[in-house]
Amino acid sequence: MNAEKHTVLLVDDEPHVLAALRRLLRKEGWKLLLAGSGQEGLRLLAANPVDLVVSDMRMPHMDGAAFLRQVRRQYPQVTRLVLTGYAEREAVKRAFEQAGIHEMIAKPWDDEELKGILRGFLQQQERQEHEARGLHALLSHLGPLPVLPQVYFEVRDLLEADGDPSVEDIARAILREPAMAAKILQVANSTFFGQRRQVENVERAVTVLGLALVHGLVLAHSVFQVLEIQQVEGFSHEALWRHSLACGLLARQIAQRLSWDQEQQEAATLAGLLHDLGKLVLASAIPVRYARVIRRARQGKRSFAAAEREVLGVTHAAVGGHLAEWWNLPVPLAEAIRWHCHPAASPLACLTHLADVLVHRLGISDIPCALPAAPSPGLLAALGMEALELDSLTADLKERVARNEFSSF
Repeated sequence: MNAEKHTVLLVDDEPHVLAALRRLLRKEGWKLLLAGSGQEGLRLLAANPVDLVVSDMRMPHMDGAAFLRQVRRQYPQVTRLVLTGYAEREAVKRAFEQAGIHEMIAKPWDDEELKGILRGFLQQQERQEHEARGLHALLSHLGPLPVLPQVYFEVRDLLEADGDPSVEDIARAILREPAMAAKILQVANSTFFGQRRQVENVERAVTVLGLALVHGLVLAHSVFQVLEIQQVEGFSHEALWRHSLACGLLARQIAQRLSWDQEQQEAATLAGLLHDLGKLVLASAIPVRYARVIRRARQGKRSFAAAEREVLGVTHAAVGGHLAEWWNLPVPLAEAIRWHCHPAASPLACLTHLADVLVHRLGISDIPCALPAAPSPGLLAALGMEALELDSLTADLKERVARNEFSSF
């Protein structure tokens, strides 16, 4: 990474915090800009090309959420991180959607962890600049991007409404889309969930699966529905669904093992379910060229992403991330989709990558090709996972595969 071309803006109303951050980061080779307020930060952004902003949450006059909302609106290409104390975590969670925060870093921070997060996001920016050229060229040929069906927004609004969500209302909304209702019943009755008696109605299926997983399944099915695939040589819509669902369920299992909270577990499930969104877009929009990608990936000893770059100049991950942004899905989810092949900074992207690698290696694959690289020690370290934990998880997965728990999706 060419560090000299990166500019990092640090915003905090406490001079000693800015001084500590400057001491910590000065050897990284980045250009550092320091601002004591949100207003000063906006002035520096107007005068300098900035790659990444790290802002305090609690500041007078303009707090971190308001400042980062302005950054998102005026400079959407800038990566936005927030420093926060434990007491502010709920406020930060509410600001995630409004300000499009890419990552939340706890105060007091760990020096090496903070430097690693910043390096990772800046590496991602370099890759994104490279991918952008191919993405822009491809988008001009794709035509209008699809919109999600109304049933998804109905279910989402019911889940996000104040008070406890009504299982009956959610089931009623799902039933307005018979294909979606059938898919949710199929998943609830799969051997993976081990129900002793048949799940016969959607209301019971919602109870069996849980609201978080139902939300993910409704979104994933909506995506598969609006991106209908015609005949594409070497591509199977059903195989991609099985692979995506297995990734979503495994991502949730990993998040539970890592003691992530409920919101983080739901984000992990969604990222696993939607990580290959870009494959659907490409197979739907350019089937002949995408069939060529599939043939090249099968014939050569290269990754699928490498075959995509050779033929299309862009990967399915970049396309999927772009569509997730266009649909206004949460920024961390869009970033996990965009970077699931090459995670660097985001724990959600790292977890999605790990789930994808493990599912591929267990043979639950959408397109047979060169297997992804085994999880690196660096990736496990980013997740706080030990190698022994990975061995235990892999052994559990092999038992599930032997019991055909993934075959009934």
